[in-house]
Amino acid sequence: MDIYKKTVDQYYSQNWVKLVNIAKRLLGKLKRSDVADSLVTESYLYVIEKQEVLEDMVISGKIEGIIVQFMNMQTIWRQTKFQKAFIEPDLIDKEINVDPEWEEVDEWELDHDRDYKILMQVVEELDEVDKRLFELAIAGPYNTSGKLAAFVGLSRTAAHYMIRNLKTKLRSEIDARRTDY
Repeated sequence: MDIYKKTVDQYYSQNWVKLVNIAKRLLGKLKRSDVADSLVTESYLYVIEKQEVLEDMVISGKIEGIIVQFMNMQTIWRQTKFQKAFIEPDLIDKEINVDPEWEEVDEWELDHDRDYKILMQVVEELDEVDKRLFELAIAGPYNTSGKLAAFVGLSRTAAHYMIRNLKTKLRSEIDARRTDY
């Protein structure tokens, strides 16, 4: 067994209860704390699957941040595998009685879904440096300039400007492409 898998397995075995409690708090927003074990299991599968990308961070002891960030994203974003498998089927199964006057499309939700699709397209088109920065600083565990600076070995100011410039680039691309949808 390689050191990466051994480290991950050991962390999950020793911290299972803690991770489940974190998952319950995150799922409390969705009123689905009953699937906390499944969310922790999904995070384990993610960490194992992404060994190539996460290995350095896991070996250096940043595994908890990776796991919590992953679980948080699974509860926030609507189009994740976890949401589709564990949250949405229950919503579909429940009978919802809606007053016909209120059966209008939620424009914000449509905008959010559209922007997410555009964002994923823009991210795919980024150069390798910006993609890696996106993975680390926006979608990943180094979501502040201080954390990114410590991880990469830059000054905090440089990390701040890198993140700010990437966010500006992403926002302008999303705004430019909104008219296409």
